[in-house]
Amino acid sequence: MTIGENIRKFRKAKGLTQEALAEKLGLTPSAVSQWETDRVMPDITQLPLLCNAFAVTADELLGIDTRSRVRIIDEIIEEANGLCQKNEWGKACALLRRALEKYPDSYDLMSELAFAIHNENYPEFNNDGRAEQIELFEKILAGSDNDNLINTTVGALCAIYAREGRVEDAKGLLKHIPYQVYSYKDCLLISLGGTMEWVDEACLQINEHFHAMIDLMCQVGKWVEYAIGDEDILEVWEKVEKMVKVFYEDGDYQLANTYLLDKHFWMALRNVKLQRKEEALLSLEKMTDLLEKLEREKYRERYENREVFYHSSVLSRKVSSDKEPFWTGLYEPYFYYQKMKDVQFDALRTDPRFCAVYDRLREMVGEEK
Repeated sequence: MTIGENIRKFRKAKGLTQEALAEKLGLTPSAVSQWETDRVMPDITQLPLLCNAFAVTADELLGIDTRSRVRIIDEIIEEANGLCQKNEWGKACALLRRALEKYPDSYDLMSELAFAIHNENYPEFNNDGRAEQIELFEKILAGSDNDNLINTTVGALCAIYAREGRVEDAKGLLKHIPYQVYSYKDCLLISLGGTMEWVDEACLQINEHFHAMIDLMCQVGKWVEYAIGDEDILEVWEKVEKMVKVFYEDGDYQLANTYLLDKHFWMALRNVKLQRKEEALLSLEKMTDLLEKLEREKYRERYENREVFYHSSVLSRKVSSDKEPFWTGLYEPYFYYQKMKDVQFDALRTDPRFCAVYDRLREMVGEEK
């Protein structure tokens, strides 16, 4: 990063406007603006004043230590991810909090910690954890220029606000979404014309939009408790399975299977509510069968080893897991194992079929009886 980009980054991290920073330094806002756009370099006598204003070293301000810092932060995040894969969320949170004490302006560390806090407290989320999560996400939105990070943060914070009943706050977050990301794709297709590269890019966009549509349908199936009836929600899940199987076809990689795992689990939950014991047990058995299949085919291990997966259907076979812009659907057996402990399943808990499913999941995650 240039010194101008660093000045802008540190200014925003401190919550200062250009006018406020100029006032601190006894300069005009125009001078600060020229620094941040790299039209003019700060005078050497102004560097100590800038360092004091931002509480950073001269090396950090000048970007001398940037590469080393980025490498260290990446290593910390990788270590935290390793702990998360072992479900050691508390250790991951502690590691990331210590790292943030050293690198308090790292938005990547803030994001990692916010999501680790969520998983550490799931499913019984405490108020302190949620407050810390909100504070971290709001800092990211206030200072980060990373479009991908902003999109992720807006999505997560919208969900938190909505669950707290802060619907207007959730809507207010939409102003942070960088719309230019989406218009860029349209321009790219136009510029490529009717070439083979155009076909590849078009297929990529088809997959992305289909994924977004299915994901929205899944959100309806999971969270719309009162707006539509139970029978309608069950029908939504049936449509999800049909659409996934048509678009991705049999034998596709785990993105499609992740949708199907959601379908089986949430249909089981809904059928329990409707006191349809047989249907609920059948869904849980299908969910466990699919998990065991994915484990046999070592999908998690292959995903973690960065193996490239390919779609099989006509419209998506040009797209692979190394270049699609959305999450490739890494499933987690431990999530379903933990969810089976929810009180909603108490009505099935003594049934031999439920016990058999629970034992299969316990064996899958490596827990002893």
